[in-house]
Amino acid sequence: MSNIIVFFVSSTLQIKQTFSRNMFRFMMLVQPIIFGTVLYLMFKNSSNDDLVAHVIFGTGLITIWGTIVFSSASDIERERRIGTLKYISCAPVKFIVVMSGKIFGNIILGLLSMVYSTLFIIFVFKVQFHIAHPFYFIFGMILTITSFMAISLMFSALLTLSRQARVFMNALDYPIYIICGLVFPIDMLPQFLRYISYLLSPTWANEILKLTARGITNYNDFYQKLIILTLIIVVYYILSIIFFKLIDKKARFDGTLEVI
Repeated sequence: MSNIIVFFVSSTLQIKQTFSRNMFRFMMLVQPIIFGTVLYLMFKNSSNDDLVAHVIFGTGLITIWGTIVFSSASDIERERRIGTLKYISCAPVKFIVVMSGKIFGNIILGLLSMVYSTLFIIFVFKVQFHIAHPFYFIFGMILTITSFMAISLMFSALLTLSRQARVFMNALDYPIYIICGLVFPIDMLPQFLRYISYLLSPTWANEILKLTARGITNYNDFYQKLIILTLIIVVYYILSIIFFKLIDKKARFDGTLEVI
């Protein structure tokens, strides 16, 4: 019961703290308009299916990547800088519970930003948005959110273990947009980059959402994508648990967790 209380308290506090930052408000309110406009100009002469796939879903997933993954990973450095990392890492409640609450708070803000960007594209650029399979779309969105939460936990753990991880995160945004097929199909990428794409959950989340919108013609292929995304999520969570156990050991034995 205490874990649940801490989880929701952490989420509530995260929402208040995160939305108070100017940079996050820019990522949540201005950046989706910029990306949505750029992607619309790239695909405005394409079919409506391509507009939905790359403009609406592309903008939405780019937005949710920034608000959930990047912000959640950066929270570790922020906690280290203000001197609270040692308290939340050594509290009676497990560190992973506190971080999960923070990530869940970012998920709520990320979803609001995704809805906001979708409405902007629909009403400003008159893109017709229709979901052919609403049930599968909802299920796909749940898997997508779960996958982003898993990858956020993994990156936040890496950032706790390494002081150089923030540099990695800063350089990761645009390669992710390209490699995961958020701005154009991964079929346009060299073959060796596609292998990297297949290891990343946003690639499969994007494919699943596009199929639920366009219409599923091959259910075996669709179910296969669902299974692959589920397996990737499980791997991410296993890695997160391993990393957080290393964090606990580092905090209790090395005593260097807050060293900048």
